[in-house]
Amino acid sequence: MLNSEMFYWIIYIIFAFLGLLKDTIFFAVLLIEFIARFKTMKTIMNSVWDKIKEILLTLALWIILIYWATLIAYVYLYEYFPNKDIDCLSLINVRLILNIIVLLYNLLSK
Repeated sequence: MLNSEMFYWIIYIIFAFLGLLKDTIFFAVLLIEFIARFKTMKTIMNSVWDKIKEILLTLALWIILIYWATLIAYVYLYEYFPNKDIDCLSLINVRLILNIIVLLYNLLSK
């Protein structure tokens, strides 16, 4: 049975040979060793990755909230839609009507 370090070096050698025989792009994979070997690089990668993860989670939360708002608006504004079947087009119409209502509310409240 191979331990993880031995597996790492086997993959490393395979990519080195692929870089020699096939294409030099495989040498770029070997640069990952700098991240694994130096603690400073690990810290830098972790700080960058944490920010990206926070942004992606915020985007996912925003999409979920927009979807919920669309469904709630569809439920409360059901009688204003000519097509009573729920499908993607209806939900897009709900989102557009909701945007218009919010825009009018913001314009009239100033």
